Amino acid sequence: MFKWEYVFKQLKKDLIGKDSHRGVSLTYAWLANQFGHFSLGFIPTIFIFNYSKHGFLGINLGTRSPYSYALSVAVFWLVFELFNFLVPILRKQKKHVFKPRWSNLAFDTSTDVLFFALGAFAASCSLEMVLEGYSVASYSKYSFWAVFIILMYPCKYWYSVRIFQQYAYLPFQLRLSEWRNTVNDIDKAVVVDFLNKNSKGNHLLLFGAQKCGKTSLGVGIANELAIRLKKINYTSAFKLGSLIVENNSHLSLDSLWFWRDADVLIVDDINPGFPIEGEIISAKQFLRYVESKVEVTSDIKTLFAEKNIIWIMGNPLFGESKENEWESMLKKLDVASDKIKSVILC
Repeated sequence: MFKWEYVFKQLKKDLIGKDSHRGVSLTYAWLANQFGHFSLGFIPTIFIFNYSKHGFLGINLGTRSPYSYALSVAVFWLVFELFNFLVPILRKQKKHVFKPRWSNLAFDTSTDVLFFALGAFAASCSLEMVLEGYSVASYSKYSFWAVFIILMYPCKYWYSVRIFQQYAYLPFQLRLSEWRNTVNDIDKAVVVDFLNKNSKGNHLLLFGAQKCGKTSLGVGIANELAIRLKKINYTSAFKLGSLIVENNSHLSLDSLWFWRDADVLIVDDINPGFPIEGEIISAKQFLRYVESKVEVTSDIKTLFAEKNIIWIMGNPLFGESKENEWESMLKKLDVASDKIKSVILC
C-alpha cells in the first residue's frame, strides 16, 4: 500500500543527505536524471537565444521571441525521444521471452519529454523576465505552469516506484522483458499467472541448474511487482531462518516495512544446482527447523499460507528435480495445493 510518509521520508534523505556518505539511492538517481532532462531543455534554449542575434558558426538564426526557441527545443527532444522509443518496436530484434510493458515505457518516455519542455519553457520565462519585466503575461508562463501541473502525477508515480524498487533490496535491477534465458510455454504461463494474481498465499518454486537464470527470473518478477507499487522483500534461505524468529518491535533505519508485511517475499540461494551435487538445504531440514521453533510455528504456518513467496532453488543432480519434496513441505505448512506452482528451467 502506498503511503505519503514513504515519499516525505525519502525526499528528506535525497535532498538533505549526502550521497557520498550513504551511497546513491534509486530515488536520488531518478531526481538527478530528471534534473538533467530539465537542464537539457533549459541550457539549449538560453544558448540558442543568446546567439540568435549574432549568429553561430556562420549561421544567423534571426531574431525571434524566447518562446519560439523554447518551443523548438521542446519539439526537438520530443522527436528525439519518439525515435528512441519507436525504433526498438519497429525494427526487427530478438524476440522477448516476456513481452515488455510498452505502456509503462511510453509513460516513462513522456515523463522525460515533459521535463525537457519544462526546462525549455523555464528558460524562455527567465529571458522574458529580463527583457520585458516580471509582470509580463506570455505563452512561456502559461506553458511552463501547464507542464508543471501535468508533471505532478508522473513525478509522484515514478518517485514512488523508485522507493518500492529500492526497499525491495533486490541484488540487481532487471525488467522481466530483459530476461534472456529459455522457458517452455507452460512454465511461461505459470510465471505470467503468478505476476498477475491479486490473491494471497501463492507460491512459485523456481528450479534449475546453475546459469539457468533462476535468480534473474525471480528478480525480474519482483521488479515488475515493485513497479506496480507492491512491497517486496528479498532474502536468502539462511537469512530467512533468522527472520522467522526475529523481533519485529522496530524497523531498521534503512527499511520501510517488515518482511512479514511484504506483499511478495523472495527466498534465494536455497541450493546451487547442477553441477554441484547434494543439497545445502533440503525440504525436510527446512520443515524440521520451522517445527522446532514451537513459539513461532503456528504464526509461520499462517504467514506462509497467506503470503506470496518465490522460492529460488537448484536441482541437486542434472535431470533430477525436487519439486515434489518442496511442494509436500509447503502443504505441511498449511499452504493450499492449488496455490503451489513450479517452474523448471534448463
